[in-house]
Amino acid sequence: MTPALLSICVQAGCQSDTRMSVQQFLETEPVPLVASSQPAGVTIEPWAPGPYRVGPGDVLSISIKGLEPTGPTTEAGPTYRVTEKGEVLLPSVGPVAVNGMTLDEIESAVQAVYSPKYIKETQVTAQVVSYRLINVIVVGDTFRFSTSGSQIVELRRDRTSVLQALLASGGASEFGGRITHVPAKAPSQVTVYEMNNQEHLARAARVGTVEEGDLLIVDSRANEAIYVYGLVNSPGAIPVGRAAMLSIMQAIGAAGGTRHEFEPREATLMRRRPDGSLARVKIDLDRVKQGIDPDLALAAGDVLVLPHNAATRIEEYIARYMQPRLGWGIDTTYNPWTLYYLQKNAEYTDEGLFESIAGQIPGVLPTMAPGAATAKPATR
Repeated sequence: MTPALLSICVQAGCQSDTRMSVQQFLETEPVPLVASSQPAGVTIEPWAPGPYRVGPGDVLSISIKGLEPTGPTTEAGPTYRVTEKGEVLLPSVGPVAVNGMTLDEIESAVQAVYSPKYIKETQVTAQVVSYRLINVIVVGDTFRFSTSGSQIVELRRDRTSVLQALLASGGASEFGGRITHVPAKAPSQVTVYEMNNQEHLARAARVGTVEEGDLLIVDSRANEAIYVYGLVNSPGAIPVGRAAMLSIMQAIGAAGGTRHEFEPREATLMRRRPDGSLARVKIDLDRVKQGIDPDLALAAGDVLVLPHNAATRIEEYIARYMQPRLGWGIDTTYNPWTLYYLQKNAEYTDEGLFESIAGQIPGVLPTMAPGAATAKPATR
């Protein structure tokens, strides 16, 4: 290595590193070690509601063989409304409790009341003629909007879930968003569902999560992003769901992988904390690849930078501006875009590194000073 390049390495190595280690980061802000939308160790309870159970406000058709109907009748048979007490008023026997029963249970209960006291042998058939519906207000990013930008959906008792209300409104315009549930009876007890989280999705599908007059706010617009810059092929923003995460290596892959002419060995993770402070974490990519350090999960809003260092700058300089020729040593060339390229990438390296290169190797690079862009090419 020439004295000039050795000087570059020494200067770069002398820069103070204020980044925290991965261990220090985990001690102050524990995060999942792998990217996943489902937290480890979480048991998801089933949400299947089972057969319909009647309740106040439902209208039933109850046909009793051998009993002459006395009230309103439809093609299905005599009809009876379930009272607020959960009862139906039947001829001769009066009120019969049916609240919370399935149709099979109602048929057995009614038959037991009539037979054999009133009718020696009978057969009972029960059906639901109409369901009592609850109204839920849905606003936000759904496929179907009313002229006011919101709509009221009607739900049966066995479909009173956040997810059913969302589907009744046409569904979210983009999956993976957020639903905010504001209960009408307790507006301060707001519940947020992240729809790309399996546990949240299961809770949203559970019957009984919404009641009459509740408000659902659907926000399914493009969420946030992880930002990857530096020595990657496609730097920029990588969209992710609000509750979703990518690991460091996944994010690098999503950014097109590292540039083929370099092999970055470290990265910097930057995360804005709730108190406004900025955490800067040094990531040793070699240790991550070997499984020694965890492949940390990046959350939306994180910035991952794969910066130049002395080694990659030397590799870049040699690849761009030195051309080995057999028998003649090394030839150097001047590219009119050199200054533009150096200035463009200055944000990824320590200030003054390229000034050091220009100063230590005279005649190869012009100094980075005002007017340097018009400098004449160096002679060989």
